[in-house]
Amino acid sequence: MVAGDTRQGGLPDAVMDVVERFRQGAWGGYLLHPSAADGLCTRASLALIAQLEPTGCNPKLLRMPLGGTMHAVVAVDDTIIDFTRRQFVSDAPVPTIETRDELIAALNPTVEPTSFDPDWDLSAVHRGNPQSPLWIPANWRDLLRDADPPGVSPEWPPRS
Repeated sequence: MVAGDTRQGGLPDAVMDVVERFRQGAWGGYLLHPSAADGLCTRASLALIAQLEPTGCNPKLLRMPLGGTMHAVVAVDDTIIDFTRRQFVSDAPVPTIETRDELIAALNPTVEPTSFDPDWDLSAVHRGNPQSPLWIPANWRDLLRDADPPGVSPEWPPRS
């Protein structure tokens, strides 16, 4: 929890402010459409993390196998923020904010969500292969902090 903040909706005020700006911004509008949300969960989650980090809340990327793919969400303390739920549930709120237990009950992943460090973990193994769906460039914060969706750049091409 961020010192000095009161909790609103299970999250510190500073975090809720960032989440609301993200929702009202280009990413939130883009992710309202289920087809747009499809396959963007990692980029959207990392874009949100890049904006949340300055609040001091220590956001984490969680990944879980779901529907034959990997789904990524953001965790702040015990609260999950999912901006791309509509790729699985077409009328889901954008964002869906819930507890970890609610996430598991709603989506029933084949394996529980686990923390994934985009600065190390599997992304480091795949740094030399931009065609890998797990590949995350080392400068992802710089690429996504102010990027509009879908967060594609010459340094981070779309997944093929």
